[in-house]
Amino acid sequence: MSVEFCPLIAGVAALDVAALNPETDIILVDGDLNGAIQNTSSATTALPVATIGLVGIEAPGRLRALLSCGATAFLRKPVHVSSVFTALFLGVNQFLQRGALVHQLDEHDRRRQRRRSVLKAILRVMKQNGIDDDAAYAHLRRKSMERRCSIEDYCEELISRPEAATAPEYQAASQVR
Repeated sequence: MSVEFCPLIAGVAALDVAALNPETDIILVDGDLNGAIQNTSSATTALPVATIGLVGIEAPGRLRALLSCGATAFLRKPVHVSSVFTALFLGVNQFLQRGALVHQLDEHDRRRQRRRSVLKAILRVMKQNGIDDDAAYAHLRRKSMERRCSIEDYCEELISRPEAATAPEYQAASQVR
């Protein structure tokens, strides 16, 4: 573990955001320095690593600026040894939780955008096999599980094939006996 000091150039931290590693780096931001951290991506986008805010004066504007940098924990100045571990623990774990939530939301958004292909596949299976929508969905879900892929992936593959290539493959449960 090492500690590096980031110098201020013209009142702004000379920080290479692209070189930061979320698995090993932690940033401590002094909330009393006005505009010292200016994120290159956007003023409202958090830094890509765990960020701990140092708070001397608890003014709403300064706290808001620390939150916009992505601060997930705070240390009150003057810093006392007994509070450092707690702030680091909370800051890193909160950062990891936020990252997991963002990943989960992105995955849900991707799946939501692909729901149109699921609807098209349901309609195709209904038309080809003369079944209702529940049976068509159950069929698609079963086929995707057999291939060990998401139903969205299976449906996108299915509708990318010509309709003649997707011959009826559905058998009702009563016909299987």
